[in-house]
Amino acid sequence: MKLRFHLKSLCIPILINLSILIYGCGLTEDSASYAIVEGYVYTDASFSAGVPDVEVIIESDLQSDIPYSGPDVITYTDSTGYFVAEVYLQHTRSDSVAIYTYTADVSVYYYYRGNSLRINGVTLHTGKRYQMPSVHLGMFQ
Repeated sequence: MKLRFHLKSLCIPILINLSILIYGCGLTEDSASYAIVEGYVYTDASFSAGVPDVEVIIESDLQSDIPYSGPDVITYTDSTGYFVAEVYLQHTRSDSVAIYTYTADVSVYYYYRGNSLRINGVTLHTGKRYQMPSVHLGMFQ
């Protein structure tokens, strides 16, 4: 039995599936819709030892011109004092067309054992990483 394939019969299904994959990507919350916020919390101003289990909350900076409209994002520092969070900058719909928000301002709150620190005016951009300045427990109130 001799098998023969026509190149055309193989290429068409591949091209159809490839175009579905390419054009379908715009309909999902892909990584380009997220901004990454990361940073460290240390025990003191010498920045020598990280603090684990600091709660970090990223929420809208309501006093900014472009406040973040998404839900609060909550994360915790690891054993080295490091945290990382993905913030989805969202989209709205107008006439069935998605309108993406590419920039938003957030506030970053740090909570640890009844003390807190808040940093306002952090501007995030989709597809970008934002490195928060390192903080230490002496900055908390």
